[in-house]
Amino acid sequence: MTKITKEMIEKAYEIFHTPQKDVTPLLQMGMNENSAEMSMIWYEHILNGKLYKRTGSAMQVEFILEKLFHDQDKDRLALALQSLNQYIEFYSERKFKKEKISIEKFEEKLERMT
Repeated sequence: MTKITKEMIEKAYEIFHTPQKDVTPLLQMGMNENSAEMSMIWYEHILNGKLYKRTGSAMQVEFILEKLFHDQDKDRLALALQSLNQYIEFYSERKFKKEKISIEKFEEKLERMT
């Protein structure tokens, strides 16, 4: 099994923003098909503030938050933080070990953007 790299995460983000969302380039980079498809679904949820019940990697979370902050996309950053908070709440309520996702710094950055 190939480890998902930062380059794969960045490519998945680019692909997500295309009309066809063709994951073939991710497969050519070594990502398995299920992971590639799940990445598209993860971006769909996180960028629209929806709860996604599968775990994204810490690298994915950090990438998307940094990307949205760097692009000054306040609305999407707020939605991503909403999605991540829903994820943490969902798993916390079910007594799973709470994921250590550092979103507080981006909530503070979002406040400073307004």
